[in-house]
Amino acid sequence: MVRVLCDKCKEMFDVKNQTKSHGLDIKETYFQCPHCKTKYFCFLTDSECRKLQREIRELMKSKEVPALKFANKQISEVKYAEEINRIDQKIEKKQIELKLKMDKLKEALV
Repeated sequence: MVRVLCDKCKEMFDVKNQTKSHGLDIKETYFQCPHCKTKYFCFLTDSECRKLQREIRELMKSKEVPALKFANKQISEVKYAEEINRIDQKIEKKQIELKLKMDKLKEALV
């Protein structure tokens, strides 16, 4: 759990993410100070954003395959580095796409 200091009341508290729906597809994630009720916005997502988030998680997990192959001496260090780099490039591309979509959602709702 993450502890933070409220900007308004200066009390420490544990962050507990909450979700609020805006229409059928858009979800807002935020947390709130339990002492003074100040709300801290985290991010907005829609189904496309959540799909991209899943894809990014899957790509990150896919790094385990070349890591295991390298650990078991099934691939060389060069091949391992190439595979990780290829996966990292895919992750970076999806993260850029995700950030653009999330920024666009935020602009539309604010």
